[in-house]
Amino acid sequence: MIDDCGLACTFCHNEGTPVTADNRGRTELPFVAGPGRTGRVSIYSETNGVGFLAARMAPDVSFRRAVRTVARAFDADEAHLTGGEPTLHTEVPALVAALTGMG
Repeated sequence: MIDDCGLACTFCHNEGTPVTADNRGRTELPFVAGPGRTGRVSIYSETNGVGFLAARMAPDVSFRRAVRTVARAFDADEAHLTGGEPTLHTEVPALVAALTGMG
């Protein structure tokens, strides 16, 4: 839900997407898999074909539509808010409210 983090914990990695902070302003693929200036490593980005950077989630219609689509496709009944350091996201209460409102 967010890629921002001021730390470079050795146990932390982006399993599926490149580290956004290490790739801001880049216009050419491939993205840097790491370790970049943050020290974080995207362990699968070189082999999974990801061609995008993580973006900040917003509690909007697109968010609810995406959650609903995934929930139906996988018969999911819970959500886990992860990524970067979720507590740095200024709209965590609104995201939780949107999820709670969806059941």
